[in-house]
Amino acid sequence: MKRAFTLIELLVVVSISLILVGGGMLTATRFLARERLITARNEIISILKLARDYALTSQKPAGYAPQLDYVAVTMTVGGQLAVWPVNLGTSGSSYTSKNISTNGVMLTTINYGDILFSVPEGKLLLPGGVAPVAVGYLKTVTISSGEGIAETATVSVDAGGKIW
Repeated sequence: MKRAFTLIELLVVVSISLILVGGGMLTATRFLARERLITARNEIISILKLARDYALTSQKPAGYAPQLDYVAVTMTVGGQLAVWPVNLGTSGSSYTSKNISTNGVMLTTINYGDILFSVPEGKLLLPGGVAPVAVGYLKTVTISSGEGIAETATVSVDAGGKIW
């Protein structure tokens, strides 16, 4: 006597398989979104450290003649980051720029505008670049996943120029 699967047994197996595959896809999507967020956070930290290093070494881009007063990092909500040399009153061509929104993330909060590093100390400056910030002052950038999951990450810079 031959033994075969019934239609109900096959439907149960297919249904369970679809549920497992669907759950796996949801988990994989969340994992990839978290990884993109971590990558974008690390890129922001890298750009900020690069700007601070330019300020610490007083390095100017080629062709930039004025005195270097501070180094500015500009960020847009659209995800564009740029590092600029600044002389009070003028700014030159950027050292570098990067668009992090291509990773599926977006900048959602930038408190108090651009991030400015003093030359040659590498410390955080108030907007306008004329005065150092008080101890305990933090500049914070918040990024979020643009993929429909509630994941965020923050990057902070303290008064001494420490980035985390």
